[in-house]
Amino acid sequence: QQLGPIALIHLIQKLMLIRCRKADRLVTTSMEIADAMDRVYAMGLPSKETFCLIVMLNGLSDELPGVRDHIADCITRSSPRDPYTPALARLRLDTEQQLLDVAKQTLSSIALAATVACTSSSRDVGSRAVSCGNCGQSGHAKCCLNPHCTGRRVGHTTDECVSHGGGREGQHEAVFAEQAAAHAARRGKGAASAAPPALPSLGDGPTPPSSTRVSAPTPRTGNIRYAAGGRAFFVDPVTHNAYLLHDVPVPAPTGTTEFAGLASDPIPLSVLSAIASSDFDEYDTLFLDSGRLETSVNWSSVTVPTDVAALTYRAPSQHAPTIVDPSIMPFYLDSGASVHISNCESDFFHLCPISPRVVHGVGGSSVQAVGLGTIKLV
Repeated sequence: QQLGPIALIHLIQKLMLIRCRKADRLVTTSMEIADAMDRVYAMGLPSKETFCLIVMLNGLSDELPGVRDHIADCITRSSPRDPYTPALARLRLDTEQQLLDVAKQTLSSIALAATVACTSSSRDVGSRAVSCGNCGQSGHAKCCLNPHCTGRRVGHTTDECVSHGGGREGQHEAVFAEQAAAHAARRGKGAASAAPPALPSLGDGPTPPSSTRVSAPTPRTGNIRYAAGGRAFFVDPVTHNAYLLHDVPVPAPTGTTEFAGLASDPIPLSVLSAIASSDFDEYDTLFLDSGRLETSVNWSSVTVPTDVAALTYRAPSQHAPTIVDPSIMPFYLDSGASVHISNCESDFFHLCPISPRVVHGVGGSSVQAVGLGTIKLV
C-alpha cells in the first residue's frame, strides 16, 4: 500500500529505534524487526529521488520546524505529473540559509551599534567627571582664560591660545602641526601618515587652507571625502592633501515644441549583411509564426475600369468617430497593422475616391472600401 514518503520516514525511524535488550526476549525483538521490514517493502521501495527526500526530511532538526513542515507539505501534495524533487527541497533550504545569514548580519550590526553607544556614553560620563584646573568647573579638562580669545575656549589653555594676548600668539600653523602629530600618534599611524585635523578651538587667526580641512585618511589608496556642506574632496594618498572636486553643471533642458508622429524609413539591403548570423534565427522564427503574408486587397492595381465621376460611394463626412458596435461593424476589429480602415473622413490627411472594393475580415465579415489615402494614427 502506497502511503507516501512521510509515512515511510516514520516507519524507517521506528525501525531504526528498535534495540535488543536483555530484559526482552530476543526472538520477540527480531520478529518486530521483520514485521516492520515487511511493512516497508509492502509500501514499495522508494526511488533514488524519493529516498533522498526521505533522508533530507529526516535530517531536518527541531530548530527548523517551518522548513520541515513546508517540505513535508510539498511532498504530500506532489503527484506523478508534478513531482517534488530533491532539487526543489535544496532551493527551499538555500532560501532559508539566506534568511539566516541576513538575520546574523542584523544581529551583528545591532551588537556593534550597542557597543559604540556604550563606549561613547562611558566616555561622556568620564569627561563630565573631570574638573577643569583653570576654572574649576566639571565637564572639561582645560579652558582658555584669555579675554581676547574669540574661538572656542574649551579645549586649550591660555598658554596654548593663538589669539591676541595668548601664550602662542600668531603661531597657529605650528600649533596646528603639533595637533596633527598628536592626532596621528593617538591613532598609531605616526605623524607622517596623518592628515592635519581642523583647528576648532585655538581662537581667531587665519583659517587653515581647504586642502587640509579633512579627517584622517584611511589605508585605502586615495579616496573621496565629503564636507559638511556637501562638497566633495579627493584625498591624496601620499601628501594627504584634499582637493576640491567641482561638479560640472548639467544644463537644464529647454522646453521645445516638436512634431511627434510615426514614420517609416526604407531599410537598405546593406543592413542585412551587417546582421550577425546568430540573429537571423529571431527573424526566421517571426516569419514562421506570422502565417501567410497576404492581403485580400491590391491597392496598386485596377482590375475593373471605373468611371470615377459616376461613383455613388463616397467617404462619410462627420466631425467625430462613430461609436462602433462590434456585432454590427466587426471590420474595426479585423484591421491589421499594415492597413487601417476608418469610416470618418476627418481621420485622413488626404483621401481619394476609388471604385468599391471588398475587404474581407475574420469570420467571413467584409466591408466596402470607397477611398484610399493617408490616415492619421493617434
